[in-house]
Amino acid sequence: KQSGVSRATFYKHFAEREQVLAELFQRLLGCEDAGAVPPAAAIDAGSAEEQVTGVVEAAVKRMLEQEQLAKFVYSLPVRHSALLRPGVNTAPPVFEQVTHLIELGVSRGELRDDVTVALLARHILGGLETAMRDWAEGRVDDPLPQLRLMLGLCFHGVSKE
Repeated sequence: KQSGVSRATFYKHFAEREQVLAELFQRLLGCEDAGAVPPAAAIDAGSAEEQVTGVVEAAVKRMLEQEQLAKFVYSLPVRHSALLRPGVNTAPPVFEQVTHLIELGVSRGELRDDVTVALLARHILGGLETAMRDWAEGRVDDPLPQLRLMLGLCFHGVSKE
């Protein structure tokens, strides 16, 4: 009612709840942004871990510019990767950037080559989702320190060695 859109018009665009959630998730992650692959200058700046951390932190900072939407989306009891529209080439830029940087890290011998790039990327992006969910659900006040902790676990594991 507040938006001035009739229920019929709304349901013409969104037949199911998941479609609405997918649209919100896509907007939050900036799927309409161009230039998913980082510029060449950024590729040579630091280790794979530093590059991935920089890209993921930048994504979190962009999401925090839409704090209400970010809290809403990350407090939903759904797995966010499931909301990505199948068959549509609109993977969020952060997903593409992380995958690209992992590929470079593997090719330079910095990251494991006995695990697929896709699995490494899912692991890192799972850390992003966990940090955002912890923040949205009030377990942490700021998602960035939690993100750094999660990425540290991704890159270094849980052992003391």
